[in-house]
Amino acid sequence: MAFVRLSVLSYENTAIRPHVLGRFRDLLGATARHPSMLCYLDNYLSRKDTVVSGVRKLGLNENYGRELMELHTLGVTAGYSQDDVVAAARCFTGWTIDGLRISPEQTRGKFVYAAADHDTEPKKVFGLELPAGGGIEDGEKLLDYLAAHPATARFVSTKLARRYVSDDPPAALIDRCAQTFSSTGGDIRKVMRTVFESPEFWSEESARKLKTPFEYVVSCLRATGADLESAEPGLTWHLDNMGMRPYLCTPPTGYSDRGADWLSPSYVHRLNFALDLGNDTIQGVKVGLAATISRLGGTPTSAASVAAFFNREVFGGRLSPRTLDAVKVPASQAPTTLAKVAGLVLASPEMQWK
Repeated sequence: MAFVRLSVLSYENTAIRPHVLGRFRDLLGATARHPSMLCYLDNYLSRKDTVVSGVRKLGLNENYGRELMELHTLGVTAGYSQDDVVAAARCFTGWTIDGLRISPEQTRGKFVYAAADHDTEPKKVFGLELPAGGGIEDGEKLLDYLAAHPATARFVSTKLARRYVSDDPPAALIDRCAQTFSSTGGDIRKVMRTVFESPEFWSEESARKLKTPFEYVVSCLRATGADLESAEPGLTWHLDNMGMRPYLCTPPTGYSDRGADWLSPSYVHRLNFALDLGNDTIQGVKVGLAATISRLGGTPTSAASVAAFFNREVFGGRLSPRTLDAVKVPASQAPTTLAKVAGLVLASPEMQWK
């Protein structure tokens, strides 16, 4: 796990970001070969089973084969079996990391294919049949097959619609996104266009989806014009308290995209963060509220004017009378008073919605 933590930024920068608006198959292939994924799901240890002195020695690790279908492509309800999981894992035997086991002539810490460890027997995964004698292409063919499968189109479309529209996205939107996915060969950019141009995305329901802690923190930084010098230790400490420290989600499912899952007692930490941000006491973050408000045409002369500024510039006039009443404090030029108003506005219910 230490290796995974050391390589996770490389994983994001080289496997995810270059393909995030490209073809899904390219994204899938980049993640499958990245050392961070190979180590995280133990595929770097996976090799064909062998027989020594009549005793069968198990070398196969099923983790990546299982998560590839359950979380990365088809989805758990697609109808594959345990036999499919085993066969999928066999396709990726020999996909490993140099320097941890083999090949000193290769660059340490990089993906390498160990042909001697690959299971060359015939395989059948879901609807894909692979003949005996295959090599690294077994894994590549399986990735091709899974990336193009209709269940993958629907599964990925559901995840995107849930992330950007609602916790329970409409079936009609998922259908349209899946159709775009299939007809474009998994072009993520075009699927995202389908999402963003949909009436569902612009609906009131979409605007009432609760932000994740990370989304909430980022939106607060943008709203205040904060200058981020370093996320450590201040922001990461607050995110940790909210339950979403970056890069430290242990389960392979990742942090939840369902807003409802973030309705918990940890919500109080959002209030603490908002007040700390308003008071400019978060290490690594600089907030000059008075300067920001003045620069954008506001008048930082009273609590009422600060609340009015945020209501106009951040919320488009949508702060409720109840929220505006809650942030009323005696008018004052004191920075602590203005900071308190800003903190209360940022902690308001309206700020929690996307």
